[in-house]
Amino acid sequence: MRKALGLLHRWAGLFIAVFLTLSGISGAIISWDHELDEWLNPHLFDAKSEGAAREPLSLVRSVEAADPRVVVTYFPLQFEAGHNAVIGVEGRIDPKTGEPFDIDYNQVFVDPVSGEHVGKRFWGKISLSSEDVLPFLYKLHYSMHIPDFGGIDRWGYWFMGIIAIVWTIDCFVGFYLTLPSRRTLPVQETAYGMTPSRRTWWERWKPAWRIKFGSSSYRLNVDLHRAFGLWLWLILFIVAFSSISMNLADIVVRPLLSTFATLTPDAFDDHTPLDQTKPVEPVLSWEQSIDSLSTAAKSRGWTEPAGEAFYGRLHGLYGVVFYNPGEEHGSYGMTKMLFLDGRSGEAATRCPAGSASGAHWHTGRSPGRSSAAGPTGSRGPECPDRRPSRTGSRPCRAARPGRRPASSRHAGDSGRRPSRSPRTRSEVSRRRRQGSPSRAVRQVSLPCRCRRPGWSRSGRSSCGASCPLAGRCPL
Repeated sequence: MRKALGLLHRWAGLFIAVFLTLSGISGAIISWDHELDEWLNPHLFDAKSEGAAREPLSLVRSVEAADPRVVVTYFPLQFEAGHNAVIGVEGRIDPKTGEPFDIDYNQVFVDPVSGEHVGKRFWGKISLSSEDVLPFLYKLHYSMHIPDFGGIDRWGYWFMGIIAIVWTIDCFVGFYLTLPSRRTLPVQETAYGMTPSRRTWWERWKPAWRIKFGSSSYRLNVDLHRAFGLWLWLILFIVAFSSISMNLADIVVRPLLSTFATLTPDAFDDHTPLDQTKPVEPVLSWEQSIDSLSTAAKSRGWTEPAGEAFYGRLHGLYGVVFYNPGEEHGSYGMTKMLFLDGRSGEAATRCPAGSASGAHWHTGRSPGRSSAAGPTGSRGPECPDRRPSRTGSRPCRAARPGRRPASSRHAGDSGRRPSRSPRTRSEVSRRRRQGSPSRAVRQVSLPCRCRRPGWSRSGRSSCGASCPLAGRCPL
């Protein structure tokens, strides 16, 4: 199973690596998208006129009057001082073809004081010009610019949501692979040969948290990958799962959270999106919807004024976002929203801040204990005078020449001591280097380097029949 999970971890990492790299770099940049966009495009964002701003709806009417092919779907209800208003538009349905008009822009920049249209651009256009680079990176971050087809514009969202699911699963697979493997006979090399390891589970996991500098490039690369993955595991998991909640909220996250938490009803749950070529034409006007939702907000005790309004043409829903001045950037997910059906006028909420716990979490989106290391196990003299034992220390085997080999003590012999003391391993090796006959090795029964009572080995390459590891000795 461990081998299969290792292959899964490797191929899953290779599959998501390119997309996570692009998404990570673009995400780091768009953290300051508004500030960078204003810095790169002052001619679009900086207002030249001074004085009292016009009514927002008058700016909406001026945009639709300037180009009858477009319909306004978003506009601010509050204006930043010294900044132009950004108004979002979409193409109306062409009565001759039944398809939306093909327009080359979806944002209009309007001076809120003079009403002058200072610029236009297509947000999300694949271009690296100063006007388009930030919207390009923003859309690349969450959709990889996968084009719309089949009347559906969510393919990019779904694809990156699948990437996030693979990433989340791979987080747990990688964590499991760092755990020490289960072994029937853990052994370690000490000054007395290969002895059973008495290290605890935590001690065997401890090296996974460390980086061994000065090792080979392969070992250093493995340590860097494993150690950084462990120390940053919680952050990686949070980012991966929050990516699912942003791209697959209605498909995966909300159904999952509803199994153990109470969610605030979502206005979009009751409105199935239509095809892009068949948008819902509202019965209510902008004025009626904004007035109705503002009144509903006051009845709920909300003190924040209306900050922006929009209309979802595929769902047929008006929406108004409420926030205090100065909070228009970076507060999404924790703002208060109210929705209104554009046909029936029925109001509905969608996850306002401070609502049900599960919905609140959805909108917001120790290293293991290790024991002190024991003896290092570095090789000392070939035969120290004393060696450690469970009860303290006792003389080394070679310091007691009358001691019988382990095999003869447990083989049921007559108990007569051997005529000569057993040779130590170092003595046998020395005689072989000096050209002694190899029969000296065959005539002596060498103690097994595993150092288990009753275990012995009769040669250099295999253990005795009494050794449970016969035929698969790690030595």
